[in-house]
Amino acid sequence: MAIAIVAWNSAKEIAECLAPLQALPENWEVWVADNDSSDNTVEIIRTQFPKVKIIANEENLGFAEACNQIAAQTASEFVLFLNPDSIADKKNLEKSLDEIVEKAGVGVLGVKLSDENGVLQKSCYKFPTAFNSFVEKLGFYRFLSEAKREEHLLGDFFDHKKSREVDWLYGAFMLTRREAFEKAGGIPEDYFLFAEDLDFCYRIKQAGYKIWFSADAEIVHKGNQSAGQLPSEWRVERTVLSKYAFCFIHFGWFRTRLIQLIDLSGNLTETAIVKARKPDSAFINESKIYRAFIKKALKMNKDEIFRLLHSRPSKDNG
Repeated sequence: MAIAIVAWNSAKEIAECLAPLQALPENWEVWVADNDSSDNTVEIIRTQFPKVKIIANEENLGFAEACNQIAAQTASEFVLFLNPDSIADKKNLEKSLDEIVEKAGVGVLGVKLSDENGVLQKSCYKFPTAFNSFVEKLGFYRFLSEAKREEHLLGDFFDHKKSREVDWLYGAFMLTRREAFEKAGGIPEDYFLFAEDLDFCYRIKQAGYKIWFSADAEIVHKGNQSAGQLPSEWRVERTVLSKYAFCFIHFGWFRTRLIQLIDLSGNLTETAIVKARKPDSAFINESKIYRAFIKKALKMNKDEIFRLLHSRPSKDNG
């Protein structure tokens, strides 16, 4: 198996990520593609982890392109795309590999993610279809039983206590079958940082494979270490626009606009409810920021969104 890690200014966490991987069998390759870090990430790897293979990029290529770089350098049957702010031990890695080997129809497998304090991170989701957005964003989930909410919506409604098929997985840990990766055309490079995991899982399913969540294996994921170096509003904008870029690609103009309008209506409704109950809630300002970018997206066509997503953060932004 090959483990593919994309790093960007990851000096604070890269050693803690790579240390447990040194106990893996000799035939497990560990690769790091560094996206032009301005700190000493590469130096730490070269001096402390000489067995790790490094690709030192001279520019920030983004997550997807760097992942594909590593995949192209390996021939292993399975590739694990792992975030540099993750800590995965030998036992859980071997458990996850055994499970995907056993389940021949699974193209991508994810595991439980918890932060350093053991708090579960939600990592399993449904695709953002018009129906799912309508039920969740406009509050109609309240008319569903807990079991139906979990089954049809996942996300915040899924307790992550049982293994099951899902639509898509958060990209901090994506154990991928090589043949599925190739049939899907690799991780889509239309996005710089967000929604590539969503789109990748969609393409894997379109290629005839399942996306599987394993509740039997678990890793530590600190979260937001790389993206957190960028301005918060930049991250919100790219998160919102990347979602709609995905919708334009796979659902077309009409359904994308419908999803956007549902999202906007849901945002306004939820904000009004919160404001009535707690006028000083921080959620109100956060919601306003999201709403501004949903409105921005409604004024943009597909090409305009993709041109913006293809632009990289300025040097001042990282």
